[in-house]
Amino acid sequence: MRYYLGLGGSKHDFATCLVADGQVVAAVEDERLARKKRGYGIPMGHTLASVSYCLDMAGVRLRDIDAILTNDLLEPWCYESLGKGVHVVGHHLTHAASTFYPSGFVSSAVLVADHSGGRWREPDGALVAEVVSFYQGSGDDLTLLDRVACGDSDRTAERCPAFAADLRGSLGTDLLKRPVDSLGRFYARLARIAGCTSVLGDGQVHTESGKLMGLSAHGSADFVRALRACYTLTDHGRVRFHADRSGRGFEQLARDYLAAGVEAADGEPAFRRRANLAFAAQRCLEEMILHSAQYARGLTGETFLAAAGGIFLNGLANEAILRRGTFEHAFIQPASHDAGTALGAAILGAVRDGQWRRPEKPFSALLGRAYSENEVVGAMADATIPHRKVQDPEVVTARAIADGCVVARFYGRGEFGPRALGHRSILADPRRESVRRVLDERIKYREPYRPYAPVVRVENTARYFETSGPSPYMLLIGIATAEGAKAVPAVVHRDGTVRVQEVDAETDPELHRLLGCFEQIAGVPVLLNTSMNVQGEPIVETPEDAARFLFTCNVDALVIEGYVCARSDALLARFLDRYAHEDVIHAK
Repeated sequence: MRYYLGLGGSKHDFATCLVADGQVVAAVEDERLARKKRGYGIPMGHTLASVSYCLDMAGVRLRDIDAILTNDLLEPWCYESLGKGVHVVGHHLTHAASTFYPSGFVSSAVLVADHSGGRWREPDGALVAEVVSFYQGSGDDLTLLDRVACGDSDRTAERCPAFAADLRGSLGTDLLKRPVDSLGRFYARLARIAGCTSVLGDGQVHTESGKLMGLSAHGSADFVRALRACYTLTDHGRVRFHADRSGRGFEQLARDYLAAGVEAADGEPAFRRRANLAFAAQRCLEEMILHSAQYARGLTGETFLAAAGGIFLNGLANEAILRRGTFEHAFIQPASHDAGTALGAAILGAVRDGQWRRPEKPFSALLGRAYSENEVVGAMADATIPHRKVQDPEVVTARAIADGCVVARFYGRGEFGPRALGHRSILADPRRESVRRVLDERIKYREPYRPYAPVVRVENTARYFETSGPSPYMLLIGIATAEGAKAVPAVVHRDGTVRVQEVDAETDPELHRLLGCFEQIAGVPVLLNTSMNVQGEPIVETPEDAARFLFTCNVDALVIEGYVCARSDALLARFLDRYAHEDVIHAK
């Protein structure tokens, strides 16, 4: 058996992935292990903890690894102490590999878009970076057809030559903080201006672009026309940013728009202007990414799309691509951010050596480790948390949620990527609109304008939600049907949109059964699903993390690998007396 280790990230989002016997067997982000969201604040100079995590999962040692690969933006300190050679490949290439090869497609267009990827110096000394890349995947081949590369000024290399032989040329020294024609930078800068930020593990304020997407639902089209004046859609899928007629670029225009609201005589609330800015940013981003997707379709002639890069964590933009009919089918890598480059890097090693096997089943984001009963019991005992094993945890959980409880669920392998998909999740009753306030104020401590997601059995999706394709990873944002808006209002956003997670019985039988149990009790096969963490912290990884979460957040119970846990003996006894009686529910 041959093993390939992929190291991912850049200056943040560090991660490791292990491929063995032609399959992805392990992947984890370092944020989960260091408890530093997005890796900010992880001390430099040490080998990433995710490396030993993945090796331990497979029961192998570093000397057993046949090749280690990474991308050309990862900080060298992350791997210099490994004592083993590391192959460095292009950042966007690892993104492309992370989505095409796990997609299962025989061939497809492959689109990568983010803030910026690999960077290099042109013959005249100008520093440029890739911001959008167009590949075509066919079999084991992944071919770069075109890319958009730009610098910090209006000078843009439309069709850059291939990477220089030394892909590490700019590592650790050169920075490209303002790539002028970057869709990712456009969205991130407007998120920052709109106040969509959080304090992360290094104690610094960082932009949270995902918040801007949630905020957009509260806005109107008031600022769209003005923002459109700051860019032009050009040939070959390009977007050119420039000043408007007044000489202002999009950043200054956005600041002036918010300032005008503060100064307005009618006292227009600042929130409304922030929401209008978010609405315009979202609408314009969708236009830009559609423009790129349409070019990719024409360039490749493919009807299937595989996509990755931070832009594709935007579910509204993903939905727009499919809704427009640009592609018939799409696979969006669940770990589309920089951590996903670990996946692509490891796969590239296996492909190079003829060791990759095209998957026959849908990709699973459950790539973290599972924890044994002894580990769970030990963690609860060490934290002096009352706990009791129950015969049927799905039934107990369904009963409790239907009665208004908010339950943290820890089960099986952890998710790889920024979305909790039911294995490190907080679950609640979507019929109760008031539960959002409970989650915002008592548990998640987050802004009230952000939505919560539904998790639904795939066979019931169409009854409650309309999406343009399968949505197993919360990466498509559809619309609630009339019945869905009425039946499960807690997961329907202000504008009627829903960020759907579908579950089928084959890929996640326990969660599917839990939804069935809830339907038997409450009448709907839908639960509210949000990640088991608070704002500014990563999702829990270990039973010890879950124990700390139980004590710091006001969930009613933690159900972990068949054990029900509560903050006191009295609370546990009351919970079990209400929800763990022995009559059995038979889920359909």
